[in-house]
Amino acid sequence: MKTKKIIAIASAVILAVSSLAGCGSNNKKVEEGNITLTAYDKNVTTSFGNDDVSSEIIKKTGVTLDYNQASGDAKEKLNLMLASNDYPDLILIDRSSGMIDKFISAKALIPLEDLIEEYAPNIKEQYGEYLNRSKSEDGHIYGLPNWYGIDEEPVLAFMIRKDYLSEVAPEEVVNGDRPITQSEFIEYLKAFKKKHPDIDGKTSIPLTMWSENWGSAIGSFKGMFGMKTYAEKDGALQLDFKDENYKPMMKYINQIKREGLLDVEWATNKEQLWKQKLTSGVVFATPEAYWNTGEASTILSESNEDAVYLPYKVVADGVDPSKTTYSSRNPMGWDIVGITSTNPYPERTIEFLDFIASDEGQKLIMSGIDGVNYTVKDGVRTIDEATLDEMNTDISAYSKKTGVRYWTICVKNGDAKDGLPYYLYNAYNSDETTAFAKKTMGDTVWDCSPYEDLTPVGGTVEALNYKKLSDLSLEYSTKLINASSEEEFNTVWDSFMSEAESLDEANVEKIITENYQKKLKLWGMK
Repeated sequence: MKTKKIIAIASAVILAVSSLAGCGSNNKKVEEGNITLTAYDKNVTTSFGNDDVSSEIIKKTGVTLDYNQASGDAKEKLNLMLASNDYPDLILIDRSSGMIDKFISAKALIPLEDLIEEYAPNIKEQYGEYLNRSKSEDGHIYGLPNWYGIDEEPVLAFMIRKDYLSEVAPEEVVNGDRPITQSEFIEYLKAFKKKHPDIDGKTSIPLTMWSENWGSAIGSFKGMFGMKTYAEKDGALQLDFKDENYKPMMKYINQIKREGLLDVEWATNKEQLWKQKLTSGVVFATPEAYWNTGEASTILSESNEDAVYLPYKVVADGVDPSKTTYSSRNPMGWDIVGITSTNPYPERTIEFLDFIASDEGQKLIMSGIDGVNYTVKDGVRTIDEATLDEMNTDISAYSKKTGVRYWTICVKNGDAKDGLPYYLYNAYNSDETTAFAKKTMGDTVWDCSPYEDLTPVGGTVEALNYKKLSDLSLEYSTKLINASSEEEFNTVWDSFMSEAESLDEANVEKIITENYQKKLKLWGMK
């Protein structure tokens, strides 16, 4: 009797331990049947299931998303969630908002790596190296980049009026068959000014800049000189103005200014004024993202089809044309998608994300449904004329109505396994400017993600000094460009370097370098 009692107790203990082990194991039985997950995405303003694409997702996964409708400030909403410990099951967080670390510290996000290993083969295959790059400092993955992989589309360029350029440059340059050299660019600016001192009674402007969008303006010049976010020397990072090409770059812009080739209002041009100057027909060139001159080109080309701004590569002396850096792209996207700690269905949620990440899921969310949004002819996805006309008329309205490219929960840049873009519309939507950008600027794309989020932690002396150094750089950019002589330029430069040193730039750079090396180690790149 005593023996039977001991056996019974032992069996009960074993059963209890087994049950506990099962609760903490990835072998836990996945919830079956249809489920609803609450969700938050600052970009979503409509209901999931009210369009063809999201309805198809529900059929494929058995998962419906109940979105907290996006309105008001996203950061305020996220802070409110933290304060109340009231989280949706699935959440999208802006990577630049500083909120991800807050959610991790509050244990509001669960680690995903074990779930991915057990339930998500498509995520492993599709994300590849970007899973490793998604790790936090503690080695866990708390969220998936919602738009990942290098986007090969170029960004910045020198936007030059094609018709004006054809008057002063050889055909091979006008057609984008070779880049423009540093000296040639100034020659073209001068030749334009000489040929057209006035246009329709207005003073012509060889080069103008949208100063309000300074990052694109100076970024185009930095691209010309092959510069990146930081200067790198022997594995150590330095602020960009320490790059050996920074001073020559600023001296070059100053030369353009001193020779009367730069818009006198370059430092005060707000968007509306900048656009007015472009559309008035008096501007030869402007350094900018290639899509930002589209409005002016549309207006100007109504009377002259060649009166369009096209993206040209200008290359500094001593820089390999293939090493120019006009187009920084972050393959980690803008946001992360995470599973919260209050989610009752983590396994089903990761399976849902795995479907979205799959080749099938990507084609569904980005191209739509076969037979509805496109058809497959001889193995090729094809958009019919009627659908294409609707998309061309108002792509945003089409997206919201059909769900195509609206439910961007996890999106991979690039092509599907069939060799066509996941976003099939891209195969049809290539205007002259876009096609020209790919031709002239396609090799200027570079991965800027290793340099992201390296600055000192907020609230520290070093963080304050970094902010002061950034402000100082902007202030001295104006002074350097506006210097009336080379002698004055050098005096201003020396003053800039002296003030930067007084703000303990070396220690700021030391912290940036340490963070950089930690990141490379975490990513397995060191």
